[in-house]
Amino acid sequence: MEDPNQPMKTTTLVLSAYSLMLTASPVFGDLVIKNGDSIAFLGDSLTQLGNDHKPNGYIHLIAEGLKEAGVNTVPIPAGIGGNTTVDMLARLDRDVISKKPVWMTLNSGINDTPKMEPEEFGANLAKIVDRATAAGIKVILLNTTLAGGENLTSPETLKRLRFCEEFKKLATERHLILVDLNTAMVKAVTELNKDGTKGLKLTYDGTHLNGLGNQIIAKEILRVLGVSETTLAALRKHWDDYPFSQGRPAVSVNDYLKLKSAAENNGKTVDELISAILTDFAK
Repeated sequence: MEDPNQPMKTTTLVLSAYSLMLTASPVFGDLVIKNGDSIAFLGDSLTQLGNDHKPNGYIHLIAEGLKEAGVNTVPIPAGIGGNTTVDMLARLDRDVISKKPVWMTLNSGINDTPKMEPEEFGANLAKIVDRATAAGIKVILLNTTLAGGENLTSPETLKRLRFCEEFKKLATERHLILVDLNTAMVKAVTELNKDGTKGLKLTYDGTHLNGLGNQIIAKEILRVLGVSETTLAALRKHWDDYPFSQGRPAVSVNDYLKLKSAAENNGKTVDELISAILTDFAK
């Protein structure tokens, strides 16, 4: 027997699905960045090094990824080491608004952690976003990444999770794109810990990103911007030929992974293995 309520149920399901489409992140493969768009990257040292490190800094990886997806963009680097949200707010006009970008990414929190509480941090984020938005700039939020030696249970790490909640709240209130970098990095570190990987995983000093860390940041941003999984997989293979870190001998990510495997087979960290090799070579 035909259900007389079926048309109403179908209409409700369609409206619910449409509502989800309006509030969710962009559909993968449907690029939100358009050809010729300029993107300002506002942040601290992670963002500064994301530009200074070439070609493996995440800003360069993002530009490369968008180009691979058929979109040429104009990056505007606006990261300064040691900056907090207070510093970024003070230089927003000079470093971002005056350059009239179409988009702006905003990442902060590492340097804010010892200096302010989450509520003040959230208020600063809101001021930055509102001023940029008033200038006609589309804002993408990148929440706080890992630091403190990649320790996932330290008080500082747990406080940064509260900062991430401020990002989430602001994204909801202002209907902004939010890229959850923190969750992606925690997941990667957790998986590498399970595999028995020794030493630092995604950073070369406990805070600043190595080649793998930059790849994760870039991949998460590109995914949210609509770059397809097929394109991302191809990019990751190419990116593995880029330098692993500016702070090490010039080895690629692929070569570093081979060193890591050899080190673990000998019960050493990569640093210990490199030191042993250099010691033997110098004899």
